[in-house]
Amino acid sequence: MNSPAVTYYSLRYEHADALHRRGDCLLNSTEALRIGQTDDCKARIDNPTDADDREFAVVVSNGADGGWRLVRLCFNAALMVNGEPVRYVRQLSDGDRISIEGVSQELLFSVRTDGVYGGQGIQTQPAALSRRWLALLVCLPVVLFLLLLVYFNSRFSDGKQLTDDMKAEARTSVFMLRADSVWLVSIEGTDTTRLSSYSYMDDGSGIVGTAFLTADSLLVTARHCIEPWLNDTSALMTTDTAAIRLLPVRWALAAETFNQTTDDSRRLELISWCSLYQTNDSVETPIATLRSVDFRMDKSRDEIIELGDFTHEYYWRSIAPRYRRTEMMLGDVAWMRAEGVVSQPCGTLRRATADELQKHLREGHPLHFMGFPAIGAVAHFEQRDDQVQMRPHFDTQGLPDGDIHHNGELVPGFSGGPVLMRIGRSEWRVVGIVSVVDRQEQTRKYSVPITEIDRMKGNNP
Repeated sequence: MNSPAVTYYSLRYEHADALHRRGDCLLNSTEALRIGQTDDCKARIDNPTDADDREFAVVVSNGADGGWRLVRLCFNAALMVNGEPVRYVRQLSDGDRISIEGVSQELLFSVRTDGVYGGQGIQTQPAALSRRWLALLVCLPVVLFLLLLVYFNSRFSDGKQLTDDMKAEARTSVFMLRADSVWLVSIEGTDTTRLSSYSYMDDGSGIVGTAFLTADSLLVTARHCIEPWLNDTSALMTTDTAAIRLLPVRWALAAETFNQTTDDSRRLELISWCSLYQTNDSVETPIATLRSVDFRMDKSRDEIIELGDFTHEYYWRSIAPRYRRTEMMLGDVAWMRAEGVVSQPCGTLRRATADELQKHLREGHPLHFMGFPAIGAVAHFEQRDDQVQMRPHFDTQGLPDGDIHHNGELVPGFSGGPVLMRIGRSEWRVVGIVSVVDRQEQTRKYSVPITEIDRMKGNNP
């Protein structure tokens, strides 16, 4: 028996250059729909030029008030509804036409209640079911071939796998990193004044990540592990800042807005305090207390995104270029010198050079991940393995110009952990730092190449 029909909306491609772009995107009354040229956009618009991919806007629900609104994300291309420019946010009505400067495709917004979309989602039609069986029969030989390929690859690639001894040695240089609290501070000249503080431990969020120690005395992690407010997408999903659950996210919005709009000698910043632990089974041994300002981070890749509602504008700092908030790119690296931080400042993990990355990534060696997946405030050490899914391009200096795409069955908590690869009979290297772990129903996961540290320092490996 079909579920009762519910109100939902669709976005239809009009005037599309490519025929395969004609048709509808259907979403229920609460789902957000991202419009743009990036892989995570449900409403994909082809990029007619060689310009960077962009995310133009997002359609979000008004919640209990009903209806939907269009939030502009990209500010170097005009966004229009029915030919009228959208400054920040625009309420959407049935029949509205959405267009983007320089893009020939037009999107028609329609509100529906026709029984196609029920309480359990899209209602399956008999014709669609038969097409699925036909597609399954067509794809079956391909699936069998891929399974055989995976089987033979696993049999003959043992020489590229890390041995148990290698994993045990690497394990000694991998630590659990927990964000404990955040301070909102005012900085004027050399004076820093704490305005307020917030404890992650009190709210039970248990924000946990991973850090690792290299043989050249660097303690490395992902930037969003020590600045966890950067990893919260709720700032883009609402025009009501009071609706954002975590106070540090609201502080980040307030601080960036103050810094961008106030002609003042002061600036506002957030400083987080983190704890570093060694773990043995379920025993956590404290190693050090760290501050986010102790780490070196490349903020030159940051994007300042202008948001707002109908009466107020505000700003959000993102470490993702090209307006991709949920895809943390090459700016997601933080590192510090380990002298004075841990009792043994030199780890066992050697960083790969650009030449080693280029050679072994292209050869498709297996990847090995170490981290601390967490459920609530409880975390435990795990190891996972995977293959490279998409190899990064390399620039004229031989450095990777992009991320290492993989899956690895990773979950939150692996962020900041090392990506290891065997390069010889008894040697292995760190080739990356785990950056993005999407929600489990998605598979887009990737790591920042380890050579980004050298690029940040302005030196070649």
